[in-house]
Amino acid sequence: MLRIIVLLSTLMAGGVALAEMPPRAPDWTLDSVDGSSIDFYTDAAGHPAVLLFWASWCPYCRALFPHLVAVEADYATRGVRFYALNVWEDGDPAAYFREHGYHMTLLPAADLVAEDYGVHGTPAVVVTDGAQRIHYVRPRGAGPDAVEQALRTTLDTLLEATP
Repeated sequence: MLRIIVLLSTLMAGGVALAEMPPRAPDWTLDSVDGSSIDFYTDAAGHPAVLLFWASWCPYCRALFPHLVAVEADYATRGVRFYALNVWEDGDPAAYFREHGYHMTLLPAADLVAEDYGVHGTPAVVVTDGAQRIHYVRPRGAGPDAVEQALRTTLDTLLEATP
C-alpha cells in the first residue's frame, strides 16, 4: 500500500509515465448519494474508470468539471465508468451536482479512499484499466484542457487494447 501511495504522489507531482506493468489501484466500497453501495473492483471490472477526487469549494475542481462532463459524454457509452469521490467537504456535494446538472456517480465521504490513494489536494484524477491498473494520474498544476486531452488519449489507448 505504501508503495502505491509513494508512486501516486510522485506521479501527481511530476506526471511521470507509468511503467510497463502499472500498479493496481486500491479497492474501495462507498455509498453513493442515491444510497447504493459501490464496490470499485466489482463495478469497474472489465471497464476503464475515471476517478475524480474533488470538493465543491475547490475552484480548480469547478474549472475541471465541464471538461470531465465532456469526456464522460463521449466515453460513458463505451463502457468507461466515472466516479466523483467527494473529499474534505464542508458543503453539500449532491446539491452542487443538482445545481450544475452533473450525473456521474457521486460518492460523498471519500476521505479515507483519498488517503489510500495518496491524494493530498484537489482535483486529483486517476484513470484505471479494466483490471484496475493505474494508467494516468493528473500531474500537479495540469490545467483543465491538458487533463481533458490526457484523459481522451489514455481512454482511447485503453479502449483500443480491450478485445
